[in-house]
Amino acid sequence: MKTKLENSKMILQAVALNNNLTILKLSDVLVFKEESNYDILISYLEQTRNLKMLELRQNNVTDSVIKSMIPAFSKATKLSHLDLSQNSLTENSLPALMDYLTISNLNCLSVAKNNISFTESSFKYVQVGLSQSNLNHF
Repeated sequence: MKTKLENSKMILQAVALNNNLTILKLSDVLVFKEESNYDILISYLEQTRNLKMLELRQNNVTDSVIKSMIPAFSKATKLSHLDLSQNSLTENSLPALMDYLTISNLNCLSVAKNNISFTESSFKYVQVGLSQSNLNHF
């Protein structure tokens, strides 16, 4: 009998075969408790051209994970809604996220309930990123 983790990974692998998805909600997915399993999602994002909304709430997304995902986000050119709330992001991920905002088509980004401390320098990253982005919801 397969474990919940194995089942979750199989579901994620099946999703990765569908390039027609426009909305992908992967909140609190057990498979993401291990950082190495993000490679499946990164591979999917590098291939998909239709994804408009990606929800990764409560998935232990860390600074290193988000930095490795941003090049894949850039290839998902229709992505307009990204939910990264309730993860493990810190202010160290802000420069990469804000740089991504300036080249993306995102109009909604959620980073609520992470471990981000808004210092003077991190606030400046946010200020520049928001001023050069298409966001209408943050």
